[in-house]
Amino acid sequence: ITWTGANRGRVFRYENEKTVNTRGTVETLSLPGETRDHIVAIEEDRDGNMWFGTKNNGVFRLNTKNRQFEQFTEENGLADNYIVSILCDRKGRLWFSTENGVTRFSRGTFTSLRGPGPLTGKVTTSTYEDRGGNIWVLTSKGINLLPGGSPDPSTIKQYKTAATVMGMLEETGSPPGMPPVYWFGTFGAGLLRLQDGKISVISTKDGLRTEYIYKIFEDDWGHRWMPGENGVYRTCKKQLHRFA
Repeated sequence: ITWTGANRGRVFRYENEKTVNTRGTVETLSLPGETRDHIVAIEEDRDGNMWFGTKNNGVFRLNTKNRQFEQFTEENGLADNYIVSILCDRKGRLWFSTENGVTRFSRGTFTSLRGPGPLTGKVTTSTYEDRGGNIWVLTSKGINLLPGGSPDPSTIKQYKTAATVMGMLEETGSPPGMPPVYWFGTFGAGLLRLQDGKISVISTKDGLRTEYIYKIFEDDWGHRWMPGENGVYRTCKKQLHRFA
């Protein structure tokens, strides 16, 4: 099953190459009430419920068993009603990136970190979970590491950057005993490499084709694929490490 969000609160559910709703008929779903907002993020939780983030009206949870929607906004504890992305981590906690920080939803409770302050920037572009269960929050002003996914501001590690951080990739196949390597794409400052608390910058001055990298993906042959300005770019992991 594939879910697709669209403008004006419309949701498309694809199953067996057909557009159906949860009743099995050929039609679309719509957010309840007068909500006709753009759906910009979708995530499934561990109970099989679907969460839809909107541009101005918070998030909607669809109970796929009784087909009922429930809305959550700033009044319920969200950091902001503009949802940028949603992540469900391995513990079943939901993370909402917003225009004013990040919110964790755990055991029915919303906990928000509004930036700047506890975070490097106000706008949160996305959140990632690494193999150690830590949560990374990317913002308009840098990178934030939440050890174990704890929202305690005193434990957050901040790395400020010269541009908005858009995407992240955790290195695979690192030699035993070596600190892990993390890669970050930015909106205007090229590619960042973080290892052992130190950031290296790779930009167009070093041969990179663009300063705008929106996401980073790794294939089985050690290549980096980076959607960016004017196209998709590929580079070799060995070359990037050699340069760094």
